[in-house]
Amino acid sequence: MKPPNTTASRQGPTLAIARRLRTWLMDRFVAVAIISLLLTIALVFILVYLKILALTPSMTDYPVRGIDVSHHNGEIDWERVAVQNIKFAYIKASEGNDLQDPLFERNWQEVRRVGLIPGAFHVFGNCSTGVEQARNFLLVWRDRGIALPPAVDVSSGLPCAGATGNPRNELLVFLNEIERTTGRRPIVYDNRTYIPGFSNNSGHQDIKWARGIIWHPHVFYGDEWVFWQYSRRGEIDGISFPVDLNVFQGSDERFKTILQGAGQ
Repeated sequence: MKPPNTTASRQGPTLAIARRLRTWLMDRFVAVAIISLLLTIALVFILVYLKILALTPSMTDYPVRGIDVSHHNGEIDWERVAVQNIKFAYIKASEGNDLQDPLFERNWQEVRRVGLIPGAFHVFGNCSTGVEQARNFLLVWRDRGIALPPAVDVSSGLPCAGATGNPRNELLVFLNEIERTTGRRPIVYDNRTYIPGFSNNSGHQDIKWARGIIWHPHVFYGDEWVFWQYSRRGEIDGISFPVDLNVFQGSDERFKTILQGAGQ
């Protein structure tokens, strides 16, 4: 008669306990994962509701929508663009003291023809003075009737070894010259990396065109912004390359006031 296998008899209850423990841990892991997912979703909704996190802006809150374009977007079929709930288009006119966008005139005329509201913007650089850059922009822009205020993009300026002026001061000179010549206060596009807090230190009460790909502009600007660029890679039928998407803060009625230069 063989002696009883005490090892096997001891392993039986041990294996059963191990299986029960593994099952218990898996159940708890799944429960924790589900709760974490639900809490994350709830947190995202709360952040969006509180205007902290930026997702695609709702049509209810931001009914006036537009794009900004340059020659980098290629030749645009504006008739196809116009039927996609697009109301306005900011068009690159110039950059620095000597560059002018080769498609500006075509884009402007086409935007007008299809019934959208155009606006012109200048890309500010560090290698020339504010006066020189204002002169370059004004060679392209002229009084063209109902249009958005002139705008300047200060987000892409890179250090320039040959520059002698202070970028902040030169930008202020540019803004003042544009306002003096056109009678309209320019809008400043700022992604908070080039000249953060410009308006707080310059004495120039600029109108902000805020970039907010991740964060809602209310996080950094409160209500002190007019346009919000919420995407750099939008897809619009009629445009072959990714395009910047924007919304206006306010109703159609408020949008009309900025076209006339009022309420600035």
